[in-house]
Amino acid sequence: MLWKRKAASGALTEAVSAFLGNLANLLAASRSNPKTAAMATRIAAAAKAKSRKGEAAPSQLPLCASFPMLIANAYSHPGLDRLSSDLLVIEPLLNWSCRPAAGTFHRGRWPDGHINAVIVGEAGIEDRGAIKIGVSLMAPHVQTPDYYKPPEGMYLAMTAGRYKQGKSSWVDLGVGETFYNEPNAKHALASDEEPFLVLWALWDFVFERYPIAAMTGHHRFF
Repeated sequence: MLWKRKAASGALTEAVSAFLGNLANLLAASRSNPKTAAMATRIAAAAKAKSRKGEAAPSQLPLCASFPMLIANAYSHPGLDRLSSDLLVIEPLLNWSCRPAAGTFHRGRWPDGHINAVIVGEAGIEDRGAIKIGVSLMAPHVQTPDYYKPPEGMYLAMTAGRYKQGKSSWVDLGVGETFYNEPNAKHALASDEEPFLVLWALWDFVFERYPIAAMTGHHRFF
């Protein structure tokens, strides 16, 4: 049974740890790319890592109204039930925002047709070091600008959408499917007839190697 949408209680760290653990297990079972398994190992480690409170203050935007319906649909998909329940607990605590600059090659209602929130990270509800995990929600018929991000990244579709990398054509991304993105590789996301809800994870190798410098200076990639 899908949990009712509610704000997390004082057991916030336990809720985030459960989310990270279930995400890691889901990625570990994926065979889309060997590097996805490596990302799963890092997320599993973050689930057990010591946490500190992030900077996020709860903030909602109009697109958030579609979140419960999208999660309910994802819950019915094999393997996404636990992760969907985790997200319903965590979502009310997220700081949702939209990217102000359009960039290049965007399409549709940009920027008001998309929202993003950090779950784990300095700007999220908890910070657990080198890993940054968040969620993006796109209204129908919206395409992101081309992204070039220094950290390596992984995306998990909670609803169906599309992506492209480099000069390749668009690829359909089904519910529960993932794709891996190399550091600094150009990529973009797009929604079709329905809203696109996608989880993403970024790994900051600079923070991994030099955590003190990254925490005290401007060397953190996110």
